[in-house]
Order: sequence, then C-alpha cells, then structure tokens
Amino acid sequence: MRIFVRIWLLALGLLIFTGGQQALAVVLIQRPDNLIYEGKKYVIDSYPLESYYGPGRPRPKFKVHNPDIRRGYTATWEIDKSTLYLKRISASVNGRQVFLDNLFPGQKDRVAASWFTGKLRGFRGGPWLILTIKDGKVANTEVLDNKNKKLKGEK
Repeated sequence: MRIFVRIWLLALGLLIFTGGQQALAVVLIQRPDNLIYEGKKYVIDSYPLESYYGPGRPRPKFKVHNPDIRRGYTATWEIDKSTLYLKRISASVNGRQVFLDNLFPGQKDRVAASWFTGKLRGFRGGPWLILTIKDGKVANTEVLDNKNKKLKGEK
C-alpha cells in the first residue's frame, strides 16, 4: 500500500509544481504489469514491452479502453531459469483481442524478453524484490525491506 501512497504524493507534487491540467493527464497512475517469480505474483513498476518497440519494430496501435492503462495493454511476465519471459498480454488492436503470437509470430506460450535490459522492482505487500535484467537474463537479485535495507542479495 505504501507504494501507491508514494505515487499519489509524487503525482500531487508534480501537479502542484507544473500547475496545470495537462500535468494531471501525465501523472495518472497506470495499472501495473505483473511478474511471477519463484511461484509468487508481484506487481512491477516498469513496462518491459515498451523497450521492444523502436526503429524497425513499430508499436501496435493498442486500443486504450481504460484511462489507467494508457499504454493500451497489461502484461504478465515470468522469470524461469533466470530468463525473463513475456507470458501473457491483455490488449486489443483494431477491435480484436491481441495474443502473443499476434505480436510475436510463432510464439504462443511465452516469449523470451531478450530485448530488455533494466531493473524490475516487484512488490507484493512486503519487501521489495529488485531484479537487474541484462539482455533478458537475471544478472542480480536483491530483496529490500520498506526502509531500503538489503535483506538478501546475490552477485
């Protein structure tokens, strides 16, 4: 719950600082993606699919059905044997539901996210899980309590 309070405070601060309604649209909270790690479900504070798109890989025109999902989709990710996979996506394009094999032809069950490098911060009501991902592989794992004290770390 603390994460949502912090996000709302940040949003309020940005709104006051910028002083306009346009700022409100920018800081609306987005529904998070999910991560399954060691059999537990976490909400994460980043969107690894966004870094897939760019020159040569145009982003589909996902239909925005809900103001708290401005990116037009939600995704479920999974770590399996130190590899990050896109497991599921909930989206539509041109009025049709999108499945993994629509975005990644030939891939029905899951897609290795080899394009993603960055940090995934997962939360499930207790300590934070912080995974450092390099080219789709887990490079480091940390668990922090709510006061940012390291409880457990690797590498």
